[in-house]
Amino acid sequence: MARDAPPASLAFQRAGRVHTICIVEDDEAVRDSLRALLETHRLTVADFATPQALLASGPLSDFDCFIVDFQMPGMNGLELVEALRARGVSRCAIVISAARATAPRERMTKAGVIAWLPKPVPEPDLLDWIQRAIDCTPVSLQ
Repeated sequence: MARDAPPASLAFQRAGRVHTICIVEDDEAVRDSLRALLETHRLTVADFATPQALLASGPLSDFDCFIVDFQMPGMNGLELVEALRARGVSRCAIVISAARATAPRERMTKAGVIAWLPKPVPEPDLLDWIQRAIDCTPVSLQ
């Protein structure tokens, strides 16, 4: 008989340290919901209402994964991930969006986007992609 996979929170714990997830989402209700969900899985969360707020914050390399909304005023999620790369940040990112992916896959891959997930994202899918982002090899900066 096949065994069920351990709950995501156990997998995150076994990684040997607390992981910090960065959320950039301009919708306060979505941002708060994501934070609450991830904190129930014993993840540390830093959230920002705008890409500019993240870019003006402290060390960007402290984050293990970035979850960014695509449609935000001033700078979209893919542009934000590209700006992170330009600043030397190499961790993988997940883009969430109410819209279908509009950027070429090559551009997303080069930026380090490992998933483009439609809103609302089912909890198991989000947790699986977060684990993949934590485990992924940092993007090579060229």
